[in-house]
Amino acid sequence: MRKLILLSLLFSVPVYAQPPLILKAQANLKTNQLFDIAVTIRHPDSGWDHYANEWIVVAGDGKEIAKRTLYHPHVNEQPFTRYVRDVVIAVDVKKVTITAKCNKGHESKPYILIDKKDKQQDL
Repeated sequence: MRKLILLSLLFSVPVYAQPPLILKAQANLKTNQLFDIAVTIRHPDSGWDHYANEWIVVAGDGKEIAKRTLYHPHVNEQPFTRYVRDVVIAVDVKKVTITAKCNKGHESKPYILIDKKDKQQDL
């Protein structure tokens, strides 16, 4: 009986959802302030119940610059890279980060895409 109780407790422990991990990101300059952004994410997608569902590009002042919605799980495609094109990043923006999220509400650590330490540095 004791073993049965221990086994039931073992299998009733909730499995915690893991946040996505941004492995790399790249901003490719197209014109003066127009970029294509590529983001590579790893996440233990298990199907429609738990998958990475978006990544967001944010300026240093907290303003959302771009958002890429991921409309389906990538169970058998890990890691995966997705793009958002024609993103305007103004010349005066000093810092840009990217954060990925899953449909369970978990968020990655911010990935620093651009971090201009001084005003003279260009992209």
